[in-house]
Amino acid sequence: MKSVKVYQSNYLTAARYDYDVIEKRIVYQILLHLKDSLFMDVDENILNRDMDIIIPESQLKRVDRNDNFYRDYRKGVKRLREKVFSINLPDGWIETSFVLRGQYRTSVGLELTISRDVLGFLYDLSKGFTELDFAVAITLHSKYAQRFYEWCCRWRDIGKFSMTPDELREKLELTQETKWLKQFVLDVAVRSIKELYDEGTSDLYFEYTEDRKGRGRGGRVQKWHFVVRTRERKPVRDAQNDDVIFLMGVLKQVYSDQKAHYDRTMNFIMEQERPQIKAISDRIRVLIDKQSTNRKINLGGYIRHLLREDYGFEEPTEQPPVSVNDNPRRLSDIMKNGRS
Repeated sequence: MKSVKVYQSNYLTAARYDYDVIEKRIVYQILLHLKDSLFMDVDENILNRDMDIIIPESQLKRVDRNDNFYRDYRKGVKRLREKVFSINLPDGWIETSFVLRGQYRTSVGLELTISRDVLGFLYDLSKGFTELDFAVAITLHSKYAQRFYEWCCRWRDIGKFSMTPDELREKLELTQETKWLKQFVLDVAVRSIKELYDEGTSDLYFEYTEDRKGRGRGGRVQKWHFVVRTRERKPVRDAQNDDVIFLMGVLKQVYSDQKAHYDRTMNFIMEQERPQIKAISDRIRVLIDKQSTNRKINLGGYIRHLLREDYGFEEPTEQPPVSVNDNPRRLSDIMKNGRS
């Protein structure tokens, strides 16, 4: 299967839910359906109502060639309707379901109605998103491997992340003891993703170590530390803070199809001292807040101006295309008012 990138808001990557393999495959196909419009301006009215989409039968067959659509997908849609999808927000929370209804029609495909509560998060990439390889995500046969693949993709630029047993239980909505988690969740995910890496399907895999403390044979597991291994590049140095994670997400959005520009800009930022990184992050956050009420603000142009004028960043020879919604006068005012 050809490698195609899909983009998932980090709200969803970090959300608490328990979906099986078929349910997650339906979600991945929804992301594939929406991917071409994620970086375009979207009418706010669209996000305020439920959305109907159709996954063509040809696409379903490419993913699950031997599946009985009336059995597995029907059950998958039914479970997605019944399960609660929980999202924590800075100022509260949302309890909803991912899919409101589904209808399969022979020779047409699967029609789904997506909840408006979830739809907003599918399109909201401004505060960070996870880039997934659709071929890898859709091929995994373990729901735990699917979730760990998402987490590895989210943290691949940093190269590591950590989690306590209780945090893992919460994210996957499990109650089993730590020994069971290690055997049936972690080790299964490690093997499944490593197999795809060895086959050349995936460009990453992960390993983990344990922090133990207390009495008994080695003590109780306090925390797991996961290390993401990739074919492409080494983890960036000492990047474990919210400002760097935020900037990675924003720059991936600005340079969504220009990896060289992203790498060069991110490497420049990582060479700065911590106070400078925080200052860059704070000023871009201010602009994003303003952009939420005025879509004419050119985020990419502001970031390039900020790094060039205030921090001496040398522009790549080939510049990313400028948005047709540029408003130089308004942008100049914002840059002036946003200075530290």
